[in-house]
Amino acid sequence: GRGFVLMGLSPDFSREVGREPVPVPDMAQRGRNFLDEVTRWANGAGQSTGEWVAAQELFEHGLRNVAEHLAKGQRLLSECLALDPTTHEARIYLGLVHHVRGQRSLARKQFAQVIAGTEDRVMRGFALLNLGNVHLDEGDCEGAIHLLLQLVDSGVVQQQPRFGMAYFNLALAFGLLGRFEESQHWFGRLHAEFPHKRAIIARELTRRRQFAHVLRSHPEIEDRLAMSFPGWFPLTAKEAS
Repeated sequence: GRGFVLMGLSPDFSREVGREPVPVPDMAQRGRNFLDEVTRWANGAGQSTGEWVAAQELFEHGLRNVAEHLAKGQRLLSECLALDPTTHEARIYLGLVHHVRGQRSLARKQFAQVIAGTEDRVMRGFALLNLGNVHLDEGDCEGAIHLLLQLVDSGVVQQQPRFGMAYFNLALAFGLLGRFEESQHWFGRLHAEFPHKRAIIARELTRRRQFAHVLRSHPEIEDRLAMSFPGWFPLTAKEAS
């Protein structure tokens, strides 16, 4: 389910949520083989296969388009959670499906359940990062900041560098609120602590039109950012080109 979801996400979907996708075609074949074995065992034992093979149809028609990947991922993750509601990673990826489909209230519910249901710093970190993204998309910068600071304060960023995107989102959220000193602080930490992400951040900034609009209204701030981070700013010049 996780692999199907990651295959179904847009290439521009910048949230970093986990390891690279599993090799879905190989895993799909393994899934078909496993379900065939379950069916043969159940028939031989006179048992009903019931919901054990409800996923079988998901593997029968190959790998098609993005919408189908997301649909398959959602169904598999939902079955996973039906078997074990404490599978927090499955819930996080289910929340991502809802988010990318614009179902923000459903996404919030999944991420909030993870935060309430585990003390594992990594799983909570994923949930906090993605719930913060939902708040940012809704324009609730204060709510996003509250969640992202919890993530940073937990120390998980040092444990898992992939959470460095929290710094980026904090810089955006503070900037959108006009709190430019704090925004520059988080850009600075991102630049210093995650040099391997600089090219990714440069590309991602060009997609943040609302942030670029704020900087157009405050050219002195953009000049200051350009002096500190010339590889990222000025955004307005890149936008014009």
